[in-house]
Amino acid sequence: MIPEKIIEELRQVLGTTELHTILEDLSPGDIVHISDGTLRGLNAVVSRILPGQQRVAVLMELLGQQTMVELTASSMVKEGQERATLLRTLTDS
Repeated sequence: MIPEKIIEELRQVLGTTELHTILEDLSPGDIVHISDGTLRGLNAVVSRILPGQQRVAVLMELLGQQTMVELTASSMVKEGQERATLLRTLTDS
């Protein structure tokens, strides 16, 4: 649980009108859970990080074939992290 004092300090620094995303530290070979968009709820493997675009090329199985897809880094979370577990629980409901 995050103390209320810390939350208030973050609100003062970042403001309350915009969404601020904390990007995951992703590396090739990482298993990720897609948390946004039409592929939400699926898993993929990071193939490469695309420079300067905040996009990631991932390899996933679609219709029985492995397919390379480019997604925004903010649309996925690294597998095994607490956030990924929570998102999977919410998408399975």
